[in-house]
Amino acid sequence: MDERFQPSDPSTGPSAGAPAEATADSTDGPPNEIEPGVAFKEEVSRFSHHPRAEASRLERVEQEGESGATPYLFIVSALKIIVPVVIFALVVALLTYYLS
Repeated sequence: MDERFQPSDPSTGPSAGAPAEATADSTDGPPNEIEPGVAFKEEVSRFSHHPRAEASRLERVEQEGESGATPYLFIVSALKIIVPVVIFALVVALLTYYLS
């Protein structure tokens, strides 16, 4: 049996006649379940209010490499270099085509 369902001290638990309150331990999901909408809203809010602080935090997370988001952060940082190079090459190619 899971130890979170066993009360550690019967004197501190709910009385026998009172209904049990729902707690984080009594839910069916994991105890640290994250709601995607709430997490997205917090990330967007943090990034919109403090963009430089958030950018430096993301760089630290990427350098540590211990987060699940590290591959995505690496892809975004690589795209910051690749996209301008591709745009420049496209502009040069189109200028060469139209001017010749």
